[in-house]
Amino acid sequence: MSADRDLELYKFYLDLVLKLGVFIFGVSGVIVSYVLAHADRCGGTIRLALAVPLVMNLGFSAFCFLFYPSAKELRKAANKGALGDYELRPLEVLVWMSGALYALSAVAIGIIYAYARGE
Repeated sequence: MSADRDLELYKFYLDLVLKLGVFIFGVSGVIVSYVLAHADRCGGTIRLALAVPLVMNLGFSAFCFLFYPSAKELRKAANKGALGDYELRPLEVLVWMSGALYALSAVAIGIIYAYARGE
């Protein structure tokens, strides 16, 4: 019973990380492309819209890096139990990579914010 629960929890977390990635990068991409396309027509205040994806990416980057030890512990606990036959490292790697990509995106959005000028 515990092995089934651990496997379901693992699948839930993996699914959640993937769906959040699609959502965050989709929303960030839409807002950044809109700002870049309309920065010259709308004035400099449009770049304030970049605060939304900047905060989202920073927040989820922090969330991923804070969740990383839990993903590692989930893998270790599952390997000690009946789930030793399953490879559970992808969640751990995906959480770390997502956190790094969110942080990189936040830096890129910050650079765009600094250099996006409206005339």
